[in-house]
This record gives sequence, structure tokens and C-alpha cells, in this order.
Amino acid sequence: MQKTKKILLSFVGSNDAGAEDKKDGAILTALKNEKFDEVILIWNKSGNFNFEEITKNLVQEIKKRKLVKSATPIEFDLKDVTDHNEIYKRLKDFTPDLSG
Repeated sequence: MQKTKKILLSFVGSNDAGAEDKKDGAILTALKNEKFDEVILIWNKSGNFNFEEITKNLVQEIKKRKLVKSATPIEFDLKDVTDHNEIYKRLKDFTPDLSG
């Protein structure tokens, strides 16, 4: 029987950049508390934050701490980040490729 790959799929948020008091954000906290084979970090260019830069820094920190074997950033180009129907459709199109 083939082992199932354990994947954390998460949107990158502004708190994942690290707070001023240097506390880890939600993604690093999850990776410290649970073992995953891979993490997929979804980000987009909307809003007041540079999510591309936050994601790059997050990937570097994940690799530095050796929290998972693979950390993959994925840009989700969304017209409206608050439109759940658009988000769900994009995720549904994306997730079938994750079987491992």
C-alpha cells in the first residue's frame, strides 16, 4: 500500500510575514505543530501587502528550519479576493492535481 502524501495547502496572509515581536504566523505555527510532506502556499497581488515578498520570505524560513521536504509558492490571480465562488472554482480546478 502506497503512503498518502500529507500536504498543507494554505493561503498566505499578512501575519505570515512575522509580527514586530517576531512571533511566527499561522503557517509556520502549523508546520511546527504537525508533520507534512509538502506545503503549497497560495498568494495573490491584491491588497495593501506584498504577498509575493511575504511568500518568498516564508519559503526561505521553511527551508531554513527544515519543516517540510517541499515548499511551493503558487500565485492565484483572482479578480476579487472576496468572491468565494471564484476562489472555490479556482481551488477545485487546482486540487485534483494534488493526489499523491
